[in-house]
Amino acid sequence: MTVAICDDEARVLDKLERMLLKIMEREEILCNILKFDNGKSLLERIEEIQLVFLDIEMPELDGIEAGALLKRKNPDCQIFIASGREDRFKETFRIGARRFLSKPFDEEEITEAVRAYKRKYMVGMNKLEVYRNRNSYLVSEREIAYISAYKGGVELMVNGVLYRKDVSLSQIEKILDDTCFFRIQKAYIVNLFYVTDFTENEVMAGRVKLPLSRRYRRNFVDKYMEFDIWHAK
Repeated sequence: MTVAICDDEARVLDKLERMLLKIMEREEILCNILKFDNGKSLLERIEEIQLVFLDIEMPELDGIEAGALLKRKNPDCQIFIASGREDRFKETFRIGARRFLSKPFDEEEITEAVRAYKRKYMVGMNKLEVYRNRNSYLVSEREIAYISAYKGGVELMVNGVLYRKDVSLSQIEKILDDTCFFRIQKAYIVNLFYVTDFTENEVMAGRVKLPLSRRYRRNFVDKYMEFDIWHAK
């Protein structure tokens, strides 16, 4: 992922960069950190950035103005406002900022913010090699609606298309991101991102009904409720 830091003070940029590199390594997140000393230069590269730490008090274009323009150009980019001006806290909601981080920076507070981002936005981003008509494709785990056992291997439903992989359901279960994948029956694993409803005996994955085993039901409900809290829009 690409992370941006935008602050008009060079010492602040360097301090937060060092702190983030340490935290990202500890959290096992591969990232590229870009530093900007003004909002205009940030906006020139915003389309390649997933997360930005944005100062409020900057000349010409302050953080609130830059954040509003940023969201228009790249709505998927998440904003963490970093400022010593707590009196401007309410303004951050206008631009959809996810966090307000106080200055001087506290490593524990930054760590918690990064972990929250990781839980919500980095789930299921690993790639899997799958096959269709003997051709190989790379898909992200997040694109997989559900997986079913089929003739010694598995079938994966990806964007309405079935792909194959020559591994058992138990084998693929071990490599999937268990934050969003859950086995609901002996022959089925569902991606919780695609669950729209469930009953005592079925799980709706989009428009597809999948069987829900009594053996997995209680744990599925607990898992889905926890997932829904963290990943609610």
